[in-house]
Amino acid sequence: MSVRPLTEADLEQLFALRQISFLDRSDFSDESVRARHLARLPYTFGHFLGGKLTSAAVWFPFEMFLAGQRVRVGGLASVLSAPETRRRGFVRDLLKASLERLHEGRVGWALEYPFDPSFYARFGFVTVPTGYEVTAPSHKLFVGAAGDAERFTGDAARTLEPIYNAWADHYSLTLRRDTHARPTWARILTGDRFCYLLGDAYAVMELTEAPAQTTAQTPAQTLIVHDYAFSSPAGRARVFRFIGAFHGQVARISLHLPNDEPLAFDLQNHHTNQLPILQARVVDVHAALKPLVSAEEKNFTLRVSDPFCGWNDGTFRVSLGPSGSTVTPSQKPPELSLEIGTLTGLVSGALTPEAAYRAGLIEGDVSVGAALAALGGGRVSFMPSSDYF
Repeated sequence: MSVRPLTEADLEQLFALRQISFLDRSDFSDESVRARHLARLPYTFGHFLGGKLTSAAVWFPFEMFLAGQRVRVGGLASVLSAPETRRRGFVRDLLKASLERLHEGRVGWALEYPFDPSFYARFGFVTVPTGYEVTAPSHKLFVGAAGDAERFTGDAARTLEPIYNAWADHYSLTLRRDTHARPTWARILTGDRFCYLLGDAYAVMELTEAPAQTTAQTPAQTLIVHDYAFSSPAGRARVFRFIGAFHGQVARISLHLPNDEPLAFDLQNHHTNQLPILQARVVDVHAALKPLVSAEEKNFTLRVSDPFCGWNDGTFRVSLGPSGSTVTPSQKPPELSLEIGTLTGLVSGALTPEAAYRAGLIEGDVSVGAALAALGGGRVSFMPSSDYF
């Protein structure tokens, strides 16, 4: 048995697995299809048994925003396995070897969209909030004329990315888009979508076709907002005002809002359950905490339980301060004990120390849990649906 990166010689086995596991009916002889998979080969790893590919997964080398910092994260995607070798622990072995590789590379975090959250929970992943999908009648967002807006067709990386970065920096687990791993802006601005620039804000949208029986008096089109961002309160007002101005042309507006967006509270009756679940994991406690800062210096002993990634399983002396955090092994009794998933939730902003205490997820000094949660900088976790991987 071995785990290694896939090569071009392994493509036929990979395609065969995709046909069964993902019902992938792509024409794998098509050069564009092969080129797409060839581009992902540097990030695709497989578990082999006697030369046979039993399972495979893609680990994108992303960067993300976390508590005001930019940190590396492994993005797990396209996990598949051969039916004839399932339930023999091969996917488990593949994940363990992959997480160990991230640990050796000092990558502190991993993200994934699970087919079943309980499956990945056994490997230390926890579900984190990632906002609300809202589909509301267009009049709910209408406040008046659109205001100044400019149809945008220029260089997204130069013009849109700085706006996005300023906005995304207020969240945690939100991906950076300047990665070489995939052409993010090309994906977002694809097809029939159109983009408008509104000063220090933008919106990428798409209009659905209205049914033939629809009349001008009863519009049935839906405006889908695929992506938006702003870097000031005025920018926020402009972008939502512009989106709402489609009232009259469209009957509904669909968009993805973060958990802390006030508009999400106003539109609670129009939340849907269509968002894919996002899960996160601290891969390496030292690497995960190192770049995070604390306004006050604090030292404590922390017991982390992590049976799947043994390098995290133990007691550590943690020192927090304005210049970053350090984690070193300790033999002293712990002041706080928790599992790796609880640590992930506290630092990512997905879990409050009070909720963790009430649920029995932490044991010991609650103030230590509060200090860990404070490393999150008060930011909530959020992944725009346009960054799905």
